[in-house]
Amino acid sequence: MTRVKRIKVGRRLTLFGIIVCGVLTGQTAISGTAELLLVPTRTEIHSGRHVAFDIYLYNPGPRATKVPSLDFVSTFCDLTSLTGERTSSSGELHGEISTSRPADQILAANRLERRRIQIAISAKPADLVRVWVEIGQERKLRSNTALLFCPAR
Repeated sequence: MTRVKRIKVGRRLTLFGIIVCGVLTGQTAISGTAELLLVPTRTEIHSGRHVAFDIYLYNPGPRATKVPSLDFVSTFCDLTSLTGERTSSSGELHGEISTSRPADQILAANRLERRRIQIAISAKPADLVRVWVEIGQERKLRSNTALLFCPAR
């Protein structure tokens, strides 16, 4: 198996594992049957750099369901220092600039939509970062929480 195929298989297994864990533990938000999943492209981050995430909006149900659009995503971060020197907690809200929020959409049965976003996280070395996203206005969907680490120098 080539390296590219192994990476693709690994990503699919990771996504499948997140879906299963989210469903079993109730970590994903459900509106009807839709689920919002947040998957970081890497778990180790560096100070002053943007972090890429894939957002998956998944409808595992047998019927189409109305879901919020992925065109407006609110992101939240919670930072905690592991060194004991600094403990900081912040809830940062980053939304895309838009004159109005996009309307809800219909997600067909057994369908998956994906979107990649970049988030600026102001982590310092030895910070543990929890990140989650929300979409929607009236009916909000909240994702699972992704855990990231900024290693000490």
